[in-house]
Amino acid sequence: MLGCMRQSGSARGAAMIGAVVLLVSCRDGHTDPPPTVPPPPPCPIVASAGWKSTIGSDGRRPGGRIVVMAEVTFPSGGWRPVWGHFAQLDSAPPAAIVELGGYPTGGSFPVMQTVRGEWEASARIAAVTVKCGDVVLAQLRPTADDWTAPAANASVEGSGVQP
Repeated sequence: MLGCMRQSGSARGAAMIGAVVLLVSCRDGHTDPPPTVPPPPPCPIVASAGWKSTIGSDGRRPGGRIVVMAEVTFPSGGWRPVWGHFAQLDSAPPAAIVELGGYPTGGSFPVMQTVRGEWEASARIAAVTVKCGDVVLAQLRPTADDWTAPAANASVEGSGVQP
């Protein structure tokens, strides 16, 4: 890698090879620090409760469908809940992280809302963490919702963590 050199203008020009342009800024022999990444926006969810999670399987796939439900409270009316990224972790036992947030719409959405999200998993998920920005809203252990045995349908509440 080329460093910063103190040279005359003609020497600098001669150092350029072809059409290569270096996007390195030099100041006293040092490069500028990389730009900082702005912090994630704060979590608009001020409270949450009644977290439940199930995992269902039709017997044809090794994973299943994860379902997460809860009641969330926003700071004021007009906020719309939005489920974000679902990430299945390569861990033992398999786990997942899902993001939940919201954005103001100016509409007539109530302050407290029921949220429900569903995702396909490639493995039998044993734990789901629900995050809003840097805040962990819930850590859940999905119960089996076996589609081949309706009597086994059940949900277990998780521990809702209030921000």
